[in-house]
Amino acid sequence: MTRPATQSWLRWPLLAVATLSALTVVAALITVTLPLPLGVADAREAPVLERRIRDFTMAWLDSADTARYDGFTYSVDMGQLLIYAAQANDRAMYDRLRRWAIDNVILNDPQDPFTRGMVVWRHKPGVAPDASGTTEALRIARGLWLGARAFDQPDDRDLAILIVHAYAGHQWSDQGVWMIRNYFNLGDPTKPGRPGRHYVTNSFLIDYDPDFVAEVARATDDATLREVAQMSYNLVHNAGTPCGLLYDMIQPEVMTLMPGNGGIFSPNDQIQLSNPATIAECSTGGAPDVGRRVLDFALRRRHGLKAYYWGRTGEPQGIKPPGYETYAPLLRLAVKLNDRRAIAAMTPPLLIHARHYADQRYEPRLHAASEILLALRAIGPPPPVPPPATAPAPLPPEEQPWMNADERG
Repeated sequence: MTRPATQSWLRWPLLAVATLSALTVVAALITVTLPLPLGVADAREAPVLERRIRDFTMAWLDSADTARYDGFTYSVDMGQLLIYAAQANDRAMYDRLRRWAIDNVILNDPQDPFTRGMVVWRHKPGVAPDASGTTEALRIARGLWLGARAFDQPDDRDLAILIVHAYAGHQWSDQGVWMIRNYFNLGDPTKPGRPGRHYVTNSFLIDYDPDFVAEVARATDDATLREVAQMSYNLVHNAGTPCGLLYDMIQPEVMTLMPGNGGIFSPNDQIQLSNPATIAECSTGGAPDVGRRVLDFALRRRHGLKAYYWGRTGEPQGIKPPGYETYAPLLRLAVKLNDRRAIAAMTPPLLIHARHYADQRYEPRLHAASEILLALRAIGPPPPVPPPATAPAPLPPEEQPWMNADERG
């Protein structure tokens, strides 16, 4: 059954094949060869910008002003903010986002055990949920997982595990290609039994976070999740392009027409740099070589980085420069790879986008806020002021004339 006409193009498999490159659901890697760590001025500005963006984002949450232009609030936006709130130990923001997720997008109906733990990809009051979201589930689950640890809430840990197991329920193998299916169609709510419930047969690489699934698997000693994490790492490796980036889409049916690509490709060979940056950031635990290749790709093109590239040749596709959705995940990737030169090089352009966003607050507001806040949080607090290189030895008490006899002892 086709999805409702109001569905975003991302959720239409065939339309997505034709227009995937126009999408960035979730996505900063550009480096230069500066032999310096993060500059002191940048390090001091980052927490100021973080606080400013956090405060007006919290005001939006407090007033329930969270919808995009179409009236829907997107789970990926709220999930990434949930991760940020847990990382920043921001209990007020975390509680607000947690409540929204539980009330609106986490399916947990005992009368419908098949969908328990699935996360609806977007929410609008008065509109019935139409489909699960896999990227969305990963972000909400990671936020709850981190929040359970940060705020000592074991119930949130249990809920995160439930979501990850529902995410694992999306796995499938077709013609020897393993994947996490992009979404589960929840069917027509106006008819008895909600006919039309089914999984789709395609997947986007943005739907994977093997590092997080592997972490949950280790903590729970869950064999199924261990397998999902390993298969996800394998898929990320297999999605590599000749130029060092990653293809976007997994759709085994196309192997009947293109048997040589293993069902993994990007429409028209076009790749949006933010996507491999995001995927690589989520795969450093088991595929650091992938992250290194993506980082090096941007490093070699640092003086004229573009938003889109051809997967085979690495040549730019168009002249559009990268935005926050590229610099933010690439900065986080550089932090995870502990590449100090890359961090020093990527921070200035990220701060430029952060300043512009803080002034303009452009759409999609919450997605931009979540990406930028997570990147600023990854940089961390300002470094301590180093002591002088040749600090003189302190004078003994008897040679300190400003001290009285009692102070000298």
